[in-house]
Amino acid sequence: MKVSIIIPAYNEESVIEKNMMLLKSWCEEKLDDFEIVIVNDGSRDLTGKIIRERLSEPCFVDAGYENNRGKGGALKAGVAASSGDIIVTTDCDLAYGCDVIADAVRLMSNNTSELLIGSRTLSRDGFAGYPFVRKLASKIYFRLLSVYAGLSVSDSQCGFKCYKKDAAKILFGELDTTGFAFDLEILLRAKNHGYSIAQMPVSIKNHGGSKVNVIRDCTRMLADVKKIKKLCTAEKNNQGENK
Repeated sequence: MKVSIIIPAYNEESVIEKNMMLLKSWCEEKLDDFEIVIVNDGSRDLTGKIIRERLSEPCFVDAGYENNRGKGGALKAGVAASSGDIIVTTDCDLAYGCDVIADAVRLMSNNTSELLIGSRTLSRDGFAGYPFVRKLASKIYFRLLSVYAGLSVSDSQCGFKCYKKDAAKILFGELDTTGFAFDLEILLRAKNHGYSIAQMPVSIKNHGGSKVNVIRDCTRMLADVKKIKKLCTAEKNNQGENK
């Protein structure tokens, strides 16, 4: 069974090489068959150059491009370039560590669910190291988004997720949202397809610099969710009419 690990990268020159090599070493020790798909999302710093210097190593797959598309666009490109039976998406800073990958692969191998999402909310120390105000704001934010979107998940915006290959190809192939709201579109589309969504507790191991501001982005995210819900509902209705 082959595992594809997709890493989106935008202006990550300070950590990209270190974490590429850290992940490579971990995979070589823990996984029998794997590939690491690196997506340079139109970085303006030296991220692209650093990635290119490592692409001679056969475990790395290049799915990058020149113009910035956003995280959803980066993962869409990464999934399209992947060939694994199980597809893992995680952030460039490896915020949840590497061992969580083995846990997710094991769960997906013994589970009928098409998706597995990490949840900081389900873990007792999921928000360890967060300032109290940000921890509280994040939990309210995640809950608000899930309720508004009509999803029964506890941490829709967690950067760690795992997919069965066929489901990932379908969901990301249909994805229209390229910004941070892409997670909600993926989950709503999964719901439309009747996919089973499992959850697993995760906790932050490495605190990188987040590009998301909970307060600033909340209004924008809710507006995006409204558009996504309208789009997914229309497509679901069209599918029903065509049956």
